[in-house]
Amino acid sequence: MAVSSDPAVATAVIGSGPILTVTSTGLGTATVKVTAQDVDGQTETSFTVTCRDAEQTVDLYPVPVKKDGVLNIRMGEQVNGTVELTLYSMSNARVFRQELQMADGQVRTVDISALGAGNYRVVVKYKNEEITRNISKL
Repeated sequence: MAVSSDPAVATAVIGSGPILTVTSTGLGTATVKVTAQDVDGQTETSFTVTCRDAEQTVDLYPVPVKKDGVLNIRMGEQVNGTVELTLYSMSNARVFRQELQMADGQVRTVDISALGAGNYRVVVKYKNEEITRNISKL
């Protein structure tokens, strides 16, 4: 048996063979739990699947950021080096800045738990490129 934690992001089906097929149905992150029976009994394993739009240079998730303050950032496959992440309040005050070492599609976790609930403008700089996104934090 295979079950996705979020079928709107990914589905998982065990077909004949048995072959596990995971299909992207949207953007985001889901956990796939696989239950199988071997000669010793039943075992379970799970893994995380991230489905993204390859056309996007940067992914920021989860949005809204939960109260724990964990913001994940993932850059495209062509990014290797230092990325500057800066958050601004809606009144344009800089409230957070961090440099991150990124490599080919890696995910980095940023702790913004010190920031209050609200809306923020995120500016990601890599070499001569600047990408702006808006996020909310609960």
